[in-house]
Amino acid sequence: MPSACRHFASAILAELDLPVGSGAPRFPRYSLGMQRAWATGSEHDQGPMEWVAAINDETGVATHVRAALAAAVAPDATVAQCQAGLLAVECVTYLHGGDADLDPLVHAWLRDKHPPAEEALRATALEVLAQLRAGSALATHWRAEPAEGQTAWGVALDHLRDRVATARRKPDPRTDPRIVAFGTGFVAAGPHLRVALVTDECTDEPSVHVLVAPGLSIVVHYAEVDGLEPMAVPIEHARAWHRPAKEIAKLAAKRTRAVSDLRTHTIEHEGFEISLAFGNSSFTAGLLPYASLLFEGSAPHGVLVAAPNQGTVAYHRIVAAAWKAAAVELIRQVREIYESSAQQVSTQLWWWHKGKLVELPYQLVADAVLIEPVAAFVKHVKELG
Repeated sequence: MPSACRHFASAILAELDLPVGSGAPRFPRYSLGMQRAWATGSEHDQGPMEWVAAINDETGVATHVRAALAAAVAPDATVAQCQAGLLAVECVTYLHGGDADLDPLVHAWLRDKHPPAEEALRATALEVLAQLRAGSALATHWRAEPAEGQTAWGVALDHLRDRVATARRKPDPRTDPRIVAFGTGFVAAGPHLRVALVTDECTDEPSVHVLVAPGLSIVVHYAEVDGLEPMAVPIEHARAWHRPAKEIAKLAAKRTRAVSDLRTHTIEHEGFEISLAFGNSSFTAGLLPYASLLFEGSAPHGVLVAAPNQGTVAYHRIVAAAWKAAAVELIRQVREIYESSAQQVSTQLWWWHKGKLVELPYQLVADAVLIEPVAAFVKHVKELG
């Protein structure tokens, strides 16, 4: 299991209204009815993340899942433990072949371990789910919320129960004859290549990947293969094609741009404008390291870019000293989109220049955004005033 490619999953912005199977990577795959039944929007939500962080190369899937399920229904179980239990139920859904709300680390763990689907574990998961709904610290939390929130949680649990109850394990897509054939024929594989943005450094991911900046990577996927979920391209395929990962990723980015039905919403301000690029799949964020594909014309001073969620890239082409005000507004837009998304990526701000990405750190002080640009950026834009 990859140990260095770790970031937490999110869900596509409701505004995109993407149909299931529209091109999102297999990890994560969501519909609007599958948006983290465990999340409360409070400090409790760190519980499932701690359970995920405990995963390592030696962690047994069934053991780790059963431990979370048992802890969730213990008499003194906390809200965070209940949430981790629901995430474990999602894991059981995945193990049986159903659509599961999982972050990429968990998906890779389950995928690479590929343990057998146990009906006894499914029965336990359904029982735990019923208990958590009937009487638990998490249920108590939701009963104190407004009616709208209670209803949404109930619907999410209904979806989770139905998914885990009806899940049927599908064959490993890596063994599909079409995928196997791609490994020996780049021409046939090319139209199916897409880029997915990963907010971590992939150093041992067993798929085609490129580190594009510290803490930011691209993973190349196969997509739109009839009947198959998008899947990461195995590194063995790149070796068989005798093509470097960077070349494959660049070609995949161009293909992603060509089929994304990119829509750009421009927000006008005095002296500058901010652009939000939306695509028809969650591969859109993968275009962030290839910012020149987002617009026509050149950008001699570079572009400020960010990817708040998997379906959006926000950017500003630097043309004048107004870049400072543009950066502040861009950060505000990005943070607002990020907070309203479930398929979150990052609130980081990047400077894209001549094909390279440099992070531009910033701080929030009260209601103010303080940009802390690196020396190379300051030197480059100094002539703009």
